[in-house]
Formats: sequence, C-alpha cells, structure tokens
Amino acid sequence: MPTLGDDMIDYLFHHVFLPPKLPDQHDGSGPKEERLIELVLVSLRLFLEQSHTDHRTAIKAAIGMMANLKSAWNGPEGLQEVDTQRVLQRLCHSEMPEASVVAFHIEAQNAGVILRKTTGSVVFEVFELSPTNVSVNSTRGRLVRQFPATAIAVPSGCFENSNFQSVLIKTLVNMSHQTEKSMKPKAKKAKHFHDEDRDTIHPGVVTELLAGFLLGLGEQVDVPVVFSADSLLSISTPPPPKEYVPFHLALVESWVATNLDTWVVNQIGDERACFGLSRLIRNYHSIGRPWYASRPEGASRMHLVILKLWIAADKIGLRAFPILWDYEPEIP
Repeated sequence: MPTLGDDMIDYLFHHVFLPPKLPDQHDGSGPKEERLIELVLVSLRLFLEQSHTDHRTAIKAAIGMMANLKSAWNGPEGLQEVDTQRVLQRLCHSEMPEASVVAFHIEAQNAGVILRKTTGSVVFEVFELSPTNVSVNSTRGRLVRQFPATAIAVPSGCFENSNFQSVLIKTLVNMSHQTEKSMKPKAKKAKHFHDEDRDTIHPGVVTELLAGFLLGLGEQVDVPVVFSADSLLSISTPPPPKEYVPFHLALVESWVATNLDTWVVNQIGDERACFGLSRLIRNYHSIGRPWYASRPEGASRMHLVILKLWIAADKIGLRAFPILWDYEPEIP
C-alpha cells in the first residue's frame, strides 16, 4: 500500500476511530474512500492470519463483504449496472460464507443496504447512515440508533429470477445517482421554503420505498440488531472532562450484569462484602450522577445498577446480621 499523507491519515482516523471532534463538513473523495476500503481489507486479511480458528468464518465473511463492496463501488459516480450485476450474480452462486454477504453504499439516499444469503432466502437489511439535524437537535443526551432499521427475507427462487435481478439492479443504481427532492430537508428563508443542503437526506427511498417493494415479495424477519448510542457534540462543544469516566461506569455496569449474582453466592454471610458494596454504591453514584445528568437513559441505568447492588448487599447482610430480618427495608 502506498505511503499515506497527513490528509489521508486524518481522514482514516476520523472514519475508523470516530474521535469526539470530527469535521463539520464532508471530507471524503473518491480516492480517499477507495483507500479506506483497501485499508479495511488489508487489515481484515492480516487479522485472519492471527485469529483463532473459531473466529475465521466470521472474518472471512467480513472480507468477502468488503471485497464485494469494492467491486460494486465506483466512487462519487455511484453504482454501475455491470458491476452491481456481477456482484449479485456472485451472491447467487456463492456456496462459501466469505462470498455470501454484499453491502451497497447508497450515498445519494444517505442509506446502506446489506444482502445476506441464507438457506432458502436472501435477507435484505436496510438502514440510515447519518442522522438528520432534527433527530440530533431534538435528542437530549445520547442519540440511540438501530441497525438495521428493517430486515426482509426474499425467497431464493424470486431473488435469482432474471426479471427481479434486472429491476433490483436498475433500482439500486438509480437510487445511488438520484436524490428524491421530497426527501431533502427544507428550511424557511425569506418566507419561502428551500432545500437545506447542510442537512442530511432522509433515507426513506431505501428504508421505506425499497423495503415496501421487497416486503411484497418476501417477509420481515428478525436479525441481530446493533444499537448505536452516540454522544452529540457540536464543533464548539469541548470534549467532556475526564474521558475515562464512561469507561469506569461501564465496567461497573458490565460487572453487575454478568458477575454480580455469582459473586453474591460466594460472599453470603461475609460482612466485609457489605461494606465493600456500600463503598461501591457511593463511589459509582458520585461519579455517575453528574455524568448522566443530561443522559436520561444512562441515569435510568444508573438507578437500576444501584438497586441491584443494594439487593446484593441486603442478601449478604441478612445472613451476616440476622437481626436485620426484624426491620423493614423501607423500599416498596
């Protein structure tokens, strides 16, 4: 791979690691996006060589998806029919996991489409890429997003039909080139509404129109969902102090969710465990309270964690101090 310049390194850093402070405008270009895809492919192949055999099927599938994305990708010009057809045909005839996933970046619609070949069907997963200004500005705390938005399974026989393939290819190509005017956000200026170019496109052409077309041929299915809880920072907003704070809170929350019950069984009757839980509750609350002040979902999670820790201390304390059975906990 050629030597990377400072501008390219900044681009990769922004799009791979997603630091708190990101550019306030589009910073991509055809060569940069191509280099990003190549970097991910090279990294996955190196990772495959070092990985355990139990993980190689998933890594090979990721490599295949990125290779298919690169084959169908044509930079700022969007998808092309010949390349898209070749990738879909490869999906139809694939027998190996590494060739059974295809991803399309529908940039003009601010959307992504992932196709997964399964037994007897092909599953379409559609989702929004960047949130709209309305979603960002109306959210208090973290903006929670779901990927994919919808998943629809189309029978393999229908998917492999030449007429279906022709319509699907033309639809994907057109969507990648043309922005539907009604999906552009509007802003009122001088008593008239104009297209707001600084806002992101609503992905409804993909997440609603295409999904509705596919739903008429298949059925909606449940797939593993990824939730993204993004902190919303403007360019003028300084990063929150003590960047390590969320990681410390997450460690406590993860430990409570996965290990607390087992730990309590091993500590029953040990009064020192009660004192330790008391300190943990006070420290967790003193750190979490200011951090979650503007994050309603985080505050709710904090109160649940504290309640679970209190219940654990109560179970241990009742065995260590039997006299506590004579007193009400004063918690309804």
